[in-house]
Amino acid sequence: MLVVTGATGHIGNVLIRELVTHGQTVRALVLPDDDCRPFAGLEVEIARGDVTDLKSLESAFAGADTVFHLAGIVTIMPGMEKLLERVNVSGVRNVVTACRTCGVRRLVYTSSVHAIAEPPHGTIIDESQPFDPDRVLGDYARSKARATLLLLDEVRKRGLDAVICFSSKPTVDTKYPGDHTTFSFQYTLSNHANFFLSLLAVYCFISPITSLTAYFGGITTNM
Repeated sequence: MLVVTGATGHIGNVLIRELVTHGQTVRALVLPDDDCRPFAGLEVEIARGDVTDLKSLESAFAGADTVFHLAGIVTIMPGMEKLLERVNVSGVRNVVTACRTCGVRRLVYTSSVHAIAEPPHGTIIDESQPFDPDRVLGDYARSKARATLLLLDEVRKRGLDAVICFSSKPTVDTKYPGDHTTFSFQYTLSNHANFFLSLLAVYCFISPITSLTAYFGGITTNM
């Protein structure tokens, strides 16, 4: 059993479709009021919950071998620091706790390229750069940096089996049922196919604290 948090988001939705296509048994964690029409016609178990609610995570993760944690708040609006901390940082802490309680074998966490301290101009950005909340721009980036550091600490000090992926703006170039987004821009899934294929493999084959490499705009970056 594979569990995907943030299942109704762009990455989560496409990941679930890829997992189902590859014959995996999937449980989607969705918010209590989420629209589940994107999963119409898919053999996906729906679990209602919230990353800020530990009990709901423990219920959703029961019997899971691997958890793909994609749920989070993405915003650059001012005044969102407390919400970002509660969902993006404390939410990761709850996910880790639930994984331990439920005996989950592996956690695959989608962080963000914004969690990585920006290197000097012209430098290729990768996971060798520090994750320093004081060296990134904005509350969102700081929340992802703190969450990444929290998870790395769990891996190094407490032996959690986890993989961290650093995404750089992968979304989809086609709409799916129930998708009502009105973005004025669009990125193509074909440019990021390796991201989803890597996520499929990562729960079995990649060692902890390994990042995935993909290409964005001709610049090598980490996902």
